[in-house]
Amino acid sequence: MELESMKKTISSLSETDAKSLLLLLFAKTNQWKQMGKADSELAMEIEKMYNGLERAIQEERSKKQIKEYERIHIVFGASPAGSLRVALKTMELEHKEKIIVFGDMLSIGPVYQLHTEEGQEKRANWMLTAFPYDEEDWRISGYEKNLHEITAINENQPITIWCSNSAHEQTALRFVLFLLKERKNQIQVINAADLHEALFKKKDIEYQVLHTGEIPPEKLQIIYEKNNGKNLTKQDRETLEQEWLSLAETKTCLRISIEGMIVSADEAYFDKEIIETARELGMLDEFKKSARLIGQVLGECEQHIGDSFIEYRLRKLIEKDIFEVKGSLKAMRFYSVRLKI
Repeated sequence: MELESMKKTISSLSETDAKSLLLLLFAKTNQWKQMGKADSELAMEIEKMYNGLERAIQEERSKKQIKEYERIHIVFGASPAGSLRVALKTMELEHKEKIIVFGDMLSIGPVYQLHTEEGQEKRANWMLTAFPYDEEDWRISGYEKNLHEITAINENQPITIWCSNSAHEQTALRFVLFLLKERKNQIQVINAADLHEALFKKKDIEYQVLHTGEIPPEKLQIIYEKNNGKNLTKQDRETLEQEWLSLAETKTCLRISIEGMIVSADEAYFDKEIIETARELGMLDEFKKSARLIGQVLGECEQHIGDSFIEYRLRKLIEKDIFEVKGSLKAMRFYSVRLKI
C-alpha cells in the first residue's frame, strides 16, 4: 500500500464513513487479539479491508465521471482510442460520448479464468515475468481500473464496441461482453476492419486491416457515420459469452486468428519465422540491432501480437543458445544479436 494512495483514499471518505471504518478496524483488532492471531495475519486482514475500500471508492468515482455521457465506446488499445477521439472531436461528440480503453493485448499471455481475481493475478504474474523490462505496468490494478469503468456504465447508456478480426480484439470482445452479461444495455459491435474493406477497398491494392488502430481518424469517422449495425440480440450475447467461457478454459499463452477463428497456439509459434528472418537479414555473419529483427518480423506477420511478444520469444531463443547477444537486455534498443545456427 503506497502512502500517497492511502492518503487520497482516506481523505475522500465522509466523516460518517471514516468513523465506521475506524470502528470496524478496532473491532477487528480486538477480535483477532482474543483469537490469539499473529500480528502478520492481522496486517494482511487490514490490507484486505483497505483494498476493498479503495475498490469501492474507485467504482463510485467512475460512476460519477461516466453518468453524463450519451454513449459509451469501448476500444481495445491506445491507438484506436486516439483515432476515435479525433473522430469524435471532428463530429463535435467528444463531450457527449465517452471512450473506455481496454488496453491489454489479449492475443498473448494466459487468459485462463481471466474473469476471476485468481485468473487476473496469474496473468499479471506471467506478464511481469515475460516482460520484466517493459515500461508498461502489468499489475492487477490495470484490470481493476478497466473493470471499474465497465461496471460504472449505467444501464440506460448504449454501448458501442469497436473491433477487428484479430485474435486480440476478438478475444477482448468476448471478455468484455462476459463482464457485461448481467447488464441490460443496448450493445452494438462495429467491426472496423470489415467496414474498412467494404468502404475503402481498391481493386489494385491488396490490403487487410490487422487491427482497428491501423485505421486513421478520418476513415474511422466515415465508418462510424455510415455504420447501420444492429444491436446485439440476447442470443448473440449469450453465444459470445459462452465462447468466452471456452477461451477461459484454455491454458496456452498465444492466440492467433485463422480464417476468422480464434485459435490457441504454442507460444513458440513464431520462433521459426524469427530465425528465418534473421538469416534473410544476414545475421549469421554479423551482429545487428534486435529492434531491426523484431520490426522485420512484425512487418511480415499477419497477426496482431505486438513487438513485446516477439522480443520475449527472441530472448527465449537467446536462452536456448540459438542467438548470441551483445549489449544489455534491458530494452531492445540496447542490444544486438547474431544467429548461431
